[in-house]
Amino acid sequence: MRKFFLSIFLLLPLFLFSQPLVKVEWIWPDSLKYRQVNIKDLEVKNGVIFAATSGLDIMVSSDTGRTWQVKNNGLIASARLVLTIAKASNGDLYCGTLEGLFRSEDNGNNWQNLLSDSFTGGTGAILINHAGTIFVANGDNIVKSEDNGNSWQIVFLRDSLLSVPSSLIETTLGTLLCGNLAAYLKDCAGILRSTNGITWERILVVNPLQSWPNSVWSLGAAPYGSTFRRIFVNSYLGGCFYSDDDGLSWHRIIGIPYRSNTVGGRGVFVDPEGLGIFLGFSGNGPNYSNLFRSTDGGTTWSPIDTFKSFFVLSFFKMDERRLLVGTHNGVFLLTFDSATSVKEQNIPIPQIFSLYQNYPNPFNSSTTIEFDLPKRSYVRLVVFDVLGSEIKRLIDEEKNEGRHQVVFEAGDLKSGIYFYVLDAGDFRKVKKMVLLK
Repeated sequence: MRKFFLSIFLLLPLFLFSQPLVKVEWIWPDSLKYRQVNIKDLEVKNGVIFAATSGLDIMVSSDTGRTWQVKNNGLIASARLVLTIAKASNGDLYCGTLEGLFRSEDNGNNWQNLLSDSFTGGTGAILINHAGTIFVANGDNIVKSEDNGNSWQIVFLRDSLLSVPSSLIETTLGTLLCGNLAAYLKDCAGILRSTNGITWERILVVNPLQSWPNSVWSLGAAPYGSTFRRIFVNSYLGGCFYSDDDGLSWHRIIGIPYRSNTVGGRGVFVDPEGLGIFLGFSGNGPNYSNLFRSTDGGTTWSPIDTFKSFFVLSFFKMDERRLLVGTHNGVFLLTFDSATSVKEQNIPIPQIFSLYQNYPNPFNSSTTIEFDLPKRSYVRLVVFDVLGSEIKRLIDEEKNEGRHQVVFEAGDLKSGIYFYVLDAGDFRKVKKMVLLK
């Protein structure tokens, strides 16, 4: 979240948004309901939903879940447990399976096997960072590509780890975290952390190493550049934790009721400026929910009772009001009410001029830009392309002191790098944003 008291600017967020849940829809074919199709991961490209499943390859819907079809051309039969899916900066799709990594250059219609010396084990996690670099964690290595998957470099050898990669994220500061999932205490490996994508160190959620919190199912952080820097981890059987120091140390989350100590942590989704923070579980029902939501930065949590009978495995934000939730029985669509206006919040007057990183970034169709004015000023906020051509003038008028925000709609703009420039009095600041379609 971007509303902070100056004395604790990096840690404790003052949330602007409280969007009540207004609708829960089970957007899954009737013929597949209750067949325990695990939705391991979700991705959206130009409004089309891609679901990574256990046993049904890639399921695709172009009408928000009313109809689905299988997209498996090129996926080998033994690879049809799809663990993860992600979209690169050029629009290509990547899916990780038990047989390695596959790429589609035509919206999932055809998949190319990228099996090579770099992909000798099942691919459990994929990350495309803010710079467009692709990181892939498989059973033996962590590799990266800076040319849209055409060539790969091994950046970490996992030979000594008996766990499997489960989650790979970028923090708001650009640090990379790779969670490792172990089925046995003796194999717990904690989290691999890198600030440059080349050198990695092991971080323990708790001591000693052979403890269930060090068997990490999933990690979650706000988008790169956000001023909300709290990171969340959901462990296999050891509970949930958060970090306020970029993943170096972790603290247990309290306030979530568990049926027993055998409840498994699953999905994590962090959207503090909008929909909230979500933690998913398996085996917490029937008296407790398997999905909890926080709208105050992870201090308090509320159950979403629809999910008492559904294991919650994955998430993807469709837009500012809708969240996709992957379960062990298909996909749900959660719709939230409009956000509370910033004007209703009691925000301290800023002390300096500031322009914040847009969020989300990269973005698909729209993104939010915020800035601070310590005094009333004439403000000009303009978006430019990489050639310096003006794309859109978002603000060109006087504004009162305080924090302001504006939503930039990309419309028909092509994917690529854009810049937004704030001029306010003598203050001038330029920031970069990335549009991915």
